[in-house]
Formats: sequence, structure tokens, C-alpha cells
Amino acid sequence: MKELDGQIEKSRLNIRESLLNLQNVARESLAKNKQRGSVGEAQLGAMPEKVKELMEINRLVELYQGLDKLFTEKKKILLYQEPPQYLILK
Repeated sequence: MKELDGQIEKSRLNIRESLLNLQNVARESLAKNKQRGSVGEAQLGAMPEKVKELMEINRLVELYQGLDKLFTEKKKILLYQEPPQYLILK
């Protein structure tokens, strides 16, 4: 009988220890997930500002490309035109 009581008590202690270990693992996992969530929320909060910056960069790129195209066309026109008479040396 005492032997069975000892085994039961040992099993109880093992179960209790296992439950405590599971509890600790669950707490650690929850803490890690909260930390990841905070990082994700911070990134999400920063996203709109980054999107605005990207839109501004794209706007400037389009503007500069348009200017480049305009100046290139003007340059071609000027290269193939006759120079004005007052610039021709006699």
C-alpha cells in the first residue's frame, strides 16, 4: 500500500511539474507574440507615412522624366534648325 501511495505521490509531482512547465512555456509564448504584435503595429503605423514618401518620390520621378523628355525634344529641334541670322558671322 505504501508503495502505491509513493507512486501516486510521485505521479502527482510529475504532473504538477509538467503543468508548471506548460504554464511557463505558454507565458513565454504569449509574451513573444505580444512583442511581435507591438512591432507589427508600429510597422503598420509607419506604413502610411512610407506610402506618402513613396508617392512623393514617384511624383518627382515622373516630373523629372517629363522635363527630360521636353528638354530632349527641344534640343533636337534646336539642333536641326537654321541658326538665326544675327548669330551667323560674316
